[in-house]
Amino acid sequence: MKILFLNSFYAPDLVGGAEVVLQSLVEGIASQGIDVTVLTTTDQRGLHRDAINDIPVWRAGLRNLYWHKQSAQPRAFLARQFWRLIDIYNPLMGRYIADVIREERPTVASVHNLAGWSASAWSALLRKNIPIVQILHDYQLMCRGLMFSEGADCQRQCFGCSLLRMPHKRLSAHLSGVVGVSQSALNRLLNAGYFKGVQEKTVIYNSRTREELDINGDEPPLYLEHNPLRFGYIGALAQHKGIELLVQSFTKAALQDAELYIAGSGDAAYTAKLNEIARTARVKFLGQMHAAEFFNLVDIIVVPSLWNEPLATVVIEAMAFGKPVIASAVGGNPEMITDGVNGIIFDPNHPNQLISAMRLLKRDHLLLEHMSREAAHRSHLFTDRQRFTRQHLEIYSKVEQRHQ
Repeated sequence: MKILFLNSFYAPDLVGGAEVVLQSLVEGIASQGIDVTVLTTTDQRGLHRDAINDIPVWRAGLRNLYWHKQSAQPRAFLARQFWRLIDIYNPLMGRYIADVIREERPTVASVHNLAGWSASAWSALLRKNIPIVQILHDYQLMCRGLMFSEGADCQRQCFGCSLLRMPHKRLSAHLSGVVGVSQSALNRLLNAGYFKGVQEKTVIYNSRTREELDINGDEPPLYLEHNPLRFGYIGALAQHKGIELLVQSFTKAALQDAELYIAGSGDAAYTAKLNEIARTARVKFLGQMHAAEFFNLVDIIVVPSLWNEPLATVVIEAMAFGKPVIASAVGGNPEMITDGVNGIIFDPNHPNQLISAMRLLKRDHLLLEHMSREAAHRSHLFTDRQRFTRQHLEIYSKVEQRHQ
């Protein structure tokens, strides 16, 4: 078996959790003696080959208006729209794939985010008779964004997105396998009519190893409650993350001897708005922080997402550090958190539920300690790299054998 991993970005170009998880997957499979190679995009023209941690990485110069990795300068509206039109089906990118297939001769392709590659990536692989397993990290195959618009989750695919994603929906039926990082993410695509007839459909939860999280040893961190009690949020300061809901709810909860620590960055105007909403020294904005440093500062993590986040990596990280999680009942959160056991699930449409959850954990120290221990115990499902790589190899082997 030889696996070609294809994604929009790869180390050192890390944009989000998908790239971190992908690198862990690639290196985990390579450590099993499996031949792997990576194909990703770059802002440099042409096709280049280098290596990251002894993994061969091909980097293809993006043939679109600009390279879509986040930059300090926002793109003009028309430029973004034209970029998206080109990215519906960009045959120029498919030529790179044909060149890499000719050089590497993979027997199966593991495709991740297609932004920049467009649906033509699937066509290029299918023309070369390479079986494809699509990994669903998000909703890019059915949406221009996050399935979140005008402050609310999109209940269905809008007309504009359905037009832009017609090739993706049609071609998805010709793939050999599909993997959702959560059942919620997989169901959303299947219910929208994607992957009809695809035989191998499964869910493989993402993994973050204890080593990657800078947790020493096999034992969970010792339970230690701060005084005052510290609620924490770490991530992007953006509307779809529900950070406004969190700040407002914490303020209304009027908790004595409790603080809210917020780590992360975002748009300057939005960050200023959050500071205005807070209006109290008990809400502390810490800026960018290393995850391990942050988790050791707080007692409880809050994940107040408004959008259907497929599988929030921060929940995995929090549990590994023995931190209970108060999370909104969206996306993959209920698949990781058992309400009342290792955290609390609340409806983001009913802010009083978040307020009640914070008040409960503030007054019930025994429950907080119990949830902390359960969080650490249940984190093992998500920190086991062997499980993670084995499950991926199983589906890659299935589609390869079926294709022979």
